[in-house]
Order: sequence, then C-alpha cells, then structure tokens
Amino acid sequence: MKKIYYASTYDEIVSTLVSIDKDEGAIIKIEKDIIFSKPIEISGFTGLEISSEKGHTLTGGTGNAKWKKSGDYLTCEVEKEPRILIINGRFVQKTSFPVSGYLENTDVSSYTWMNSQNGGWDKNPSTYDLTHITVKSADIPETFDATNCDIRAIHIWDESTVSVKNYDPDSGIIETANEMAHPAGAFDVHKYQFLNTKFGTPQKGRWFYERTEKKIYYCPADGENENNITGMIPVSQSIIIIKDCKNIHINNLKISLSNSEPGVISGLRAINPRGALQVEGSENITLDALEIEYSGGQGIKFLNSKNIGVTNCKIKNCASCGIATFECEDEHISYNVINDIGLADFSAVSVHAGGKSELVYVMDGCKKESGQTIIQSNIIDGSPYCGITCNGGPHIIKNNKVALCMQTLKDGGAIYCSRADGTLIKDNYISEVPSDTAYAIYLDELSESCTVDGNVSVDVNVPLSCHIAKNCAVSNNIAINNDETRIRLIRSKNFNFRNNIILSEKNITFDIKTYMPDEKYTLKDCATFSGDVFCAPDIEVDPRENSGLTVCEKLEFIRENNRFVFRQLPNDICNKYID
Repeated sequence: MKKIYYASTYDEIVSTLVSIDKDEGAIIKIEKDIIFSKPIEISGFTGLEISSEKGHTLTGGTGNAKWKKSGDYLTCEVEKEPRILIINGRFVQKTSFPVSGYLENTDVSSYTWMNSQNGGWDKNPSTYDLTHITVKSADIPETFDATNCDIRAIHIWDESTVSVKNYDPDSGIIETANEMAHPAGAFDVHKYQFLNTKFGTPQKGRWFYERTEKKIYYCPADGENENNITGMIPVSQSIIIIKDCKNIHINNLKISLSNSEPGVISGLRAINPRGALQVEGSENITLDALEIEYSGGQGIKFLNSKNIGVTNCKIKNCASCGIATFECEDEHISYNVINDIGLADFSAVSVHAGGKSELVYVMDGCKKESGQTIIQSNIIDGSPYCGITCNGGPHIIKNNKVALCMQTLKDGGAIYCSRADGTLIKDNYISEVPSDTAYAIYLDELSESCTVDGNVSVDVNVPLSCHIAKNCAVSNNIAINNDETRIRLIRSKNFNFRNNIILSEKNITFDIKTYMPDEKYTLKDCATFSGDVFCAPDIEVDPRENSGLTVCEKLEFIRENNRFVFRQLPNDICNKYID
C-alpha cells in the first residue's frame, strides 16, 4: 500500500519530494490552497500521486498586489515582467496602438512559400528580413515612443509578437530584438500593431509593463480604483514540472496563475510558451479532474512523452494552448472542457496532439510516426486558431463539440490534420466557424486513407477542406449552412463521398483549383458520389473552365445515385431531409 504524506505549504511539498524514495510510490495530499513563486519540480519519480480531496488551488503568483495611484494609472512594482495580468478575475489585455484593428507594413516579400512537404520557403529567410519591418511613417505620430513596445505581425496560420529594438521614423524601419516566424509581408499579409505601449490617451481597462522602471501601469476601468481592485500577477514559470518520471497521477487540483517568457514568438501552434503544468520525457502520466486557468502559456504541455492521459479537466483563460503535446505518442485526451484560450497567442490551439507534431515540415530522415492519439468527447469553445490539431496517424478524433474557433487567423479548421494516415474523424459537432478561409474539417498535406464519418457542421461555409490529400472516405456527414457552401478538394484525389447531406441556403461549390501550372484536375479525378443529398439553389465546380465536365455532364455526374434539389431551403428543411 502506498504511504500517504500531507502538505499545506510549498516548503512541505518540496521537503516531502526531497525526503521520500523516488521509487516509493507515495501519495502527497494537498490540504490547503498554496501560493508560491517557484514551480514544484518532480524529477525521476516512479508511482507518485499528488491530489487534493477538496480540490485545493496551487497559485503561482500573488493575489494581493500593492497599487499606487500615478495620474491616470495604478502602478505596482514587479521585478520580473509578467506575461499576463488578472484584475478582479478578468484577463486584462495589454495596451495597443492602434487601440483596435491593425496598421499595414509596406514590405514586399521576396520569398515564395512552396508547401510544408517541400520544406516551406523556397530559400531560407535572412536574419535581416526576420528582424526588420518597414512601416508607413505617416501612420505613426511624431510623438510616438517605440521604446518599451512589442510589435505583433500577423501572418496566416501564426503571428509573431517580438520586442522593438529600434524605430527610425525617417526610413520607417523597425528593428526587432528577436526574429519573427516569417518575414514581414510574407503571404502578402501586412497587418501589424504595437503592444505594451505607453503612447497616447490612457486605455481604460488595459495595462503595460514599464521595463526600465520595472512597474505595471494599469488604467482602471470605469468604477475601479486602488481600493476595490485585486490584481493577480504571475511569478512562477509553470506550477508543476514533471521530468523523466513514470506512472505519475495528478488529480483533483486547481492550478492558477503561471508566467511564461514575454517578447519571444509563440511559434506555430504556440509551441514555445511554457505550460502551467508541464511534462517532459516521461511515461504513463495521468492528469485527471484538474481545473487550470490564467496560464501565461499553455494550460497543459507535454514534451517527448508517451502513454499519457488527460481526462475530465477544465481549462480556460490561457494565453496560449489549452492542451498541447509535442513529440509524444500514445495519448488519450478525453472528456475535457476547454474555453477561451489563445488570449495572447493567436496561433494557439485548444487541443494540439499527435505523434511528430513539433515537426511541421516533412523532411527525409525525420523520426517516424508511432503510437496512437485518441481525442474524444471534449467540449471546445473559443480559440483564435484551430480547435483540434492532430498530425500523423492512425489517430481517432470523435464525439467532440467544437465552436467559435478560427476567430483570428486563417488557413485552419475546427479539426485540422496534416500527414494524417488512416485517421478516423467521427461523430463530431462543429459550429460557428466564421470565414471562408476557416474550415470545419481540414485534411492537409499528405493525408491519406482517412475516414470522415457522421460529423455535423452548422453555420460553417466550408465543411470539408482537403489539400494534397488522397484516398479518403467521406460518409454520413451533415452540413447545414445559411450561406454559400464550399467543398475544397485542392490537389486532392480519390475521395469517396457516400450518404452525406448538404443543406445550403446558397449554392454548393466544389473547389478543385490548383496553384501548380502544370497540373489539371477534374471533379471525377477528385471524388466519386453515392447516396448523397444536396439541397441548394445550384451546384458549381470551381474553376469552371478546368472542371473537366460540361454543365450537363457535371449535373448528371453529381445526380448519379444521388439526390439533388434545386431550390432555396424552406424553414423546415432540416426536419424534411434529416430523419
């Protein structure tokens, strides 16, 4: 029987970890809420369990900041820059210029994006191009002070937030302290904004960190003053760190308020920020019934680990991802509720998992995929980029409910898979994905032999997007949309559509465009259809001149073994065609 130890302070937890045999298989019971400034490090243990019968909270910072009034601001001295600030239980955004929206840089990129399977850019971007942005000097007032600022450059599927090193108003050139993920102006995207700025009229309900003074400046919202606000400031980078362990079980704890390094890009899928609970190089790790909020990075982050389970957790209000695993195998992520993540990092994903997931580019000699990831019965609501990303395979993604993802960036989906090999995507419910460049289910480069079955999408303009994918079965899915509906089969072949229902207020379009000049696809190359129901005013193939079918041939091809209704949807269409 495992021996039980009790802890009510940080020092008691640390002293217990020091005193016990690492192979003892002990249980540490947390008996009180604990506030501390350094992480709990668990290294080299086997069979350890940490839990709390009453669900006590481990907090990695302070909740009693001492505020002083300074003009329009309340200030608080903080030695190490926090990445986030919580005021009266509210995640507070940093000051920005402009206050809303973006400015546009004038950079014209000389680099051509090939695709991930070909290594990304046609040539490696230079250090200069990754550390310089050219702006319109007229957009920036002469009195603007760029010192102390960060700059956020929007790309497509990620963004770069880096500190400003220098700004020359005569040339309009900004030099950054760290490299961006992509050159400015890449992908023909030019949006940028300044963050953490002292410039202009105080922005109510926002804050900045004065790096020279080492102070937080917070401009109170209406009704707030130094006597009625509680400021929660993260100090500890991670709350719990587990390294080189086996058979570890953490359950029934609340984890709140952790920091991560500011001024450095978060990276694709927001890989770089730390996790409030971080696991590295470990095996047989179970996290159950945890509540995690106010993380300055990820809620939960796994690196290079295997046989991991994350179940029944509630994760919300995180700067980066909710649950993120990189270079892991054999993962079970189920019955979790994840709300409002990516509050500082737009490339963040609610759940990111799946084998070789740190490696976005497919290169010869890379580690082969191994293990299986199961992402099941999670509820996801609110993310700036994808809801679920899962690379490699064969994996299982089923019974998840995903809403309000892709709120900021483009070229992603509620469920996104690249290099998916035999992955099953089944019985998921997806709603409110807001644009034509965001998709319900996205099978990206080198995905093959996947099954997309029994999923429902509501108010998503593109229920299925496929890019350089092949040999997949799409069956028994329902898509209901009050706008134009597009099925994207870009450079994709041999998709078998069977018994699907698409109910569209406007036209249904099959998009088979190719951006390669020597390629030509017909709809027959891309897909076959059997037993499907299409209800819309009309059906189209884009591009028409490259469809490989005349109008009559096209309609007969689609109609064969399918039901095709040419008219606007009546109010009772769902009841009429879905039984």
